[in-house]
Amino acid sequence: MDPELEAQLLTQERDARLWAALSHPARRAVLEWLDVGPATATDLAGSISARFGVRRSRASQHLRALAAAGLVRVIHDGSERWYAIADDAALPVARWLRDRGLISERGEGR
Repeated sequence: MDPELEAQLLTQERDARLWAALSHPARRAVLEWLDVGPATATDLAGSISARFGVRRSRASQHLRALAAAGLVRVIHDGSERWYAIADDAALPVARWLRDRGLISERGEGR
């Protein structure tokens, strides 16, 4: 496969994961909760389950989707998993907006 085409496809796949992760209100809520500070998977799954009426297994899927999109990082501490907002979580969104001319290099709108 043409390397340029392959790179473009990888970028599109990464963008799809990012926007899919941000598309669900439970995932956006997790990012808001994590803005306060890291939280355990157990606490987050319980909060998602209570607020959105989903099973804990579904709540765990939401956490995995955020991690796969690079929006959160997972910190293993013994048997517990902690989640925190990734240091560069906003970069993929900013890159996507910049690539489409919606913001400048400095992050300003058109």
